[in-house]
Amino acid sequence: MRQGFLTPLFICFSLVACGGGGGGGSGRDDTPSYRIAPGEASVLTFDDTARLELASTSAAQALSISLEVSAAAEQTQYELQPTETQLLTPARLFLPLPENRQNQRYSVARKVDGQWRPLLSSVQGEAGVTASITQVGEYRLVPTEAPEVARVVNGNCEAQAEEQSLRFIHVADLHARYGGPEKLFSRIKAYHRQALGEQPYTVFSNGGDDFEKGSVAELLSAGAATVEVTKAMAFDVRVIGNHDFAWGADTLLDHAQDPIAQVIASNSEYRGGSAESFGAQGFAVLQVGCLKVGFFGMSSGPWNELDEPLETAPIPDFVPDFKMNWHLQHIAEGVVSQYREHVDVLVMLSHLGASADREILLANPEIDVALGGHSHLGTEFEQLASGNILIQPDFFADGLSDVTLRYRLSDKRLLDASVDEIQVRDIAEPDATTQQVIEGIVQKYSPDAHVEIALAEDQPNAQQLTALAAKAALYHHGADAALLDPSQVIERWLPGTVTATEFHRALPVERQPADTPGFKAFY
Repeated sequence: MRQGFLTPLFICFSLVACGGGGGGGSGRDDTPSYRIAPGEASVLTFDDTARLELASTSAAQALSISLEVSAAAEQTQYELQPTETQLLTPARLFLPLPENRQNQRYSVARKVDGQWRPLLSSVQGEAGVTASITQVGEYRLVPTEAPEVARVVNGNCEAQAEEQSLRFIHVADLHARYGGPEKLFSRIKAYHRQALGEQPYTVFSNGGDDFEKGSVAELLSAGAATVEVTKAMAFDVRVIGNHDFAWGADTLLDHAQDPIAQVIASNSEYRGGSAESFGAQGFAVLQVGCLKVGFFGMSSGPWNELDEPLETAPIPDFVPDFKMNWHLQHIAEGVVSQYREHVDVLVMLSHLGASADREILLANPEIDVALGGHSHLGTEFEQLASGNILIQPDFFADGLSDVTLRYRLSDKRLLDASVDEIQVRDIAEPDATTQQVIEGIVQKYSPDAHVEIALAEDQPNAQQLTALAAKAALYHHGADAALLDPSQVIERWLPGTVTATEFHRALPVERQPADTPGFKAFY
C-alpha cells in the first residue's frame, strides 16, 4: 500500500529500525533524509512542490535517500543521493514548472557524464512535469527542443503536391533465417528495391529480434554474423527486440552502430560506459518526401531459463550494462507530450506484441501507427476506433507487410490505409548484391553449415528427434546425460539430407536469460 506524504523529521517504516534516516550521503546536516523499506510504496516530498513516488518493488533492501534542492543558472536542481543507486522498478518524479515559463514546454532531465539528458517519459501537465526514473541522481527541468531530422529518405518534397503516399516495407522477428537455399533475406531486399522504384517515399523497417533460432553462423561467431547481415540489409529504421540482447552488451553495442539505419531503443539505456557508445536513439525523425515521420520503439521483457516471460515487478534487466524502463505507457505518453507537435506522422516501431501495442494505441490516439513484432501469431492489420493502425508482420522471414498510408498534405490528415501481406518465397528473384554479401558472411563463419551430416530415412517425430539429438550430444561431448524436451522441437527434419542448419533449427538455441548458455543450448 502507499504511504502518505512524508516529513523530513522522523520517519519509521515497518521492517526498518527507526533512527531518523541518515546515510543519504550529501554530507550536509540540514539535508532531509528518508529511510525507505523494501516492500513499501512511498511518496517523498521536497521543496514543498516536487515529489518522488517509489513503488513497493523499487528497492531490494532498505534505502536511505537524501534530497537537496538548489538553484543554478536560474534553474532549480534536485539532487537525490546516493546518486548511483539503481531502482529495480522505475519511480515517478514530479518537478514543478518555473513561474516564468510562458509557452515553453519542458522535460525532466538527468545529469549523465556532465550533460543534462532529457527523459523520454516526461509528460507535462498544468503544474509540472512527471517522468519515470530508473536511478537516484541529479534532475532538473530543461526546455523541450524540437527534434532534428536524422536523415532524408529517398526523394524530396514535391512542392505542388496535394497528397502523398507513405509506404513501409515492414518485417520483424527475422531470427537469423539467412544463409539457406531459400535466400529469404535477399528476396526481402529485392522486394524493397522494387518498392523504391515504384514509390520513392518508401521506408524499410524492422520490428526487432534479429538474433537466435536460425543460423549456425551466428552460433559459431557468437552473434557477429547476424550483426553483419542485419547491417547489410540496409534498413532505414529498426528497433531492438528482446532476443537482440542474447549475446551480451558488447554485441548489442556493435549491432546498434548501423551506418544506415536509425536504431531505436526507447526503453533501454546503456550504463556500462559512455552513453555515446550506444548508437540507438530513443526518438528519431526521418524526412520522407513532404512528411516528417517520428519513430520511437520499445522492447518486450526478458524470459527466464524455463522459457517463461518475466512480467511481475520488479522485472529484471537483460544484462547488467543496460538499464531497462518498463513504464511503457509512460514512455509512450512522454513521446506524445514532447514530440507529437513536431512531426506529421508518429510511428511506434514496437517489439511488444500486438496486445500491448493495442493497449498503447488506444490510450494514445496521437500515435498514428504501430509497426510491430514479437507476437509470432501471424499477420495482423487493424484500424482502431481511434483511427490509429496496428500492423503485425509474419515471422522467421516467411513474410513481409507492405503498408501504404495516403495523406492529404494541407493538414497531414490520413485519407486511407492498406496492407499487402507478401509471402517471401513467392518473390521471384533474390537481390544479387545482398545475396553475395550474405554468402560471404556465412562462408566466413560457418562454411559447413549446409553440408550433409546425416540422412533421414523418414520424418522423425519430436520424441524420436530428441532421442537422436541426445545420443549425438552424449557422443560428441562425452556427457553422462542429456536432458531434452520434445515439446521444444520447432522444425522436424524432412526425409533426406540433414545439415547442421536443419539440426539447429529443429532445436534452436535460445540464450535465456540473455548472455547465458540458455534454456536450450546445442552449440
